[in-house]
This record gives sequence, C-alpha cells and structure tokens, in this order.
Amino acid sequence: MARAPPVGAYLRATPWWKIGAGFLAGAASYACLATMEWCALGAIGRPLPRLRAGLAAFVAWSLSNTVGLTVATGTVVRLRLYSQWGLTSKQGAAITLLSTAAVTLSTVVSCGVGLLLALGPTIYLKAGGLLLVLPGLLWLARFGGSQRTVAGVRLTAPPFAGRARILAAGVGDSAFSGAALFLLLPGASPTDFPGFLAAFAFGSLASGAFGIPNGLGVLDAAVIGLGARASAAHETAAALILYRIVYNVVPSLVGLLVFGVLQFAPLKPRLLSGPRAPKRSRRPGT
Repeated sequence: MARAPPVGAYLRATPWWKIGAGFLAGAASYACLATMEWCALGAIGRPLPRLRAGLAAFVAWSLSNTVGLTVATGTVVRLRLYSQWGLTSKQGAAITLLSTAAVTLSTVVSCGVGLLLALGPTIYLKAGGLLLVLPGLLWLARFGGSQRTVAGVRLTAPPFAGRARILAAGVGDSAFSGAALFLLLPGASPTDFPGFLAAFAFGSLASGAFGIPNGLGVLDAAVIGLGARASAAHETAAALILYRIVYNVVPSLVGLLVFGVLQFAPLKPRLLSGPRAPKRSRRPGT
C-alpha cells in the first residue's frame, strides 16, 4: 500500500500564485469586516471616516482571530483606538458587540447558503440550510429604524439598504475568508466551493463559540471531516497551515504594527518637530 506524502511535501508543492491569491482573498475579507465596522459606528450615531473605521476593524479582527476570545480582545483594542478619536468606553464596547453579532449572523447565513447551493446534500440538509438563512431574511425584513438604549448607548437600526449592506459584507467576509483556504487546496473545483463554505462557516462558528485562537482543532475537524476535500486529509492539513499564515499570522503582525503606529501618531508631530527656537524680533527698517 502506497504511503501518502508528508504534509511538508504538500507545503513545498503549493504554487506561489495560489498563496498570492489567498492573500488577496484575505484582504477582501478584512475589507468586508471594515464595512461592517463603519456601519456599526453609524448605528451608535458616531460615524468616523472610513479609513479610521477600516484600520480599527483590521487591527481588532486580525488580533482577535489570532489570539482568540473575540469579544475580549476586540474590546481592548477598540477602546485604545476609539478613545483617541473621541468615543467613550461604552461606545467602543458597543462597536465590538455589534460587529461580533453581525459577523455571527452572517456566518450562520453563509452556512445556510452553502448548504442550499451545494451539490449532493439530502433534502434534510437543504431544509437545514433554509432554516439557517431565515435569520438573515428576518434581519432584512424587520428592525429598520427601530431605536433602543443599551448600557447608556443609543442604537439605531439602519434602513433596508444599510441592513442589506451589512449582511452582504458579512457573507462576503465568510466567502472570502473561506476562499483564502479553498484556493490553497490542490485540485479544488469551483463546484465544490458551496459545500466547502458550509463546512468552513460551521467550523468558524464552533471555534468562535469556544474562543479558540485560529480555530485550532475545531476548524480543522470541520473542514477535513465535512468539507469537499475530506478524501485528501494531508493536502487539507497543509492548506490549513498555509491559510493560518496567510489569514492569521501575517495580518496579526501587520495589525500589531498598525496598532503601534496609531498609538504613536498623537506624539509624532511633537517628537519630529522638536523644541521650537525663539522668534527673533525684527527692528524697524531692517
């Protein structure tokens, strides 16, 4: 019986263009997260420029995806950043809760969409997919314009267009983050992606519920055990390693760098300019 090549062989055999495509898909995923962050700021009545919202979202999500404990990690990072931009601690915590809730809802919907579009699932799985999509439909149909105050922060649900933007961005986040892994799988066929997305979204939900950094173990089991590549465990394991480098390790290092720069930015002009020389008085006629 032929022995399967080790995982390292699959890592070395992965083409560079696939790794580059994984980075592009990961960047698109973080762009979707930035869109949801910007919408959450609008929901609490404290809109900020898209660049600031995008930087805060990238730093918070890149670190929380790697460290784990999404709510705790995201809250600490956002409090540090948003306090510089005039938001209170309650508003910063509200942004974390709203963003996390939006991502969770969208991931559930993405799992349902994957089951509905996948080739081969039984009628029971299709019915389960429909049930998973229903929360997204309810989000689109209700809550528009409603207001409520939670922990001293006034929340306003966006109109239909805003709700659709949030849901589309959330599903896009799941699709692009899943694609970052799917593109790294050798021989992956586009027709396999819906079923893979369902397994990937399920693994993301399970790992998020337990606060596991990088989804270690949980995401692996879901993707290998339920995904379209279940028959190629060695290839999938190698792709998971590359995926964590592409989507977690590198973005978290960049996020730490950005976080440090943003913390240093308020002091930068004073440090670069140095002490000012006293102005010389000019005599008349000179």
